[in-house]
Amino acid sequence: MTTRKYQLTVAFKSGLSPEEVKKGQKSLTDAVESRGGKVEKNESLGVKPLAYSIAGATQASFERLILTISPDEASALRQDFEKSNLFIRVFLDREGR
Repeated sequence: MTTRKYQLTVAFKSGLSPEEVKKGQKSLTDAVESRGGKVEKNESLGVKPLAYSIAGATQASFERLILTISPDEASALRQDFEKSNLFIRVFLDREGR
């Protein structure tokens, strides 16, 4: 199976408690691993202001992961996260392009 390296950045919905954010951070790693991927780096970027309002939010807590996963699983992973009620934005980019 061919794997590629990706950068996944998510913006958590505003109003989540620190416990909910922590649970969401763990769910990111668990989801990657459950799809046969490996998280190489997990980095909390903290709360940042948004350039424009998204779903009424003017700031969000950001998390960035560097991961290795197959392209098909990466696409499915992104779709799963986009359906989640924890995130207002999900960015998945292949590294090295």
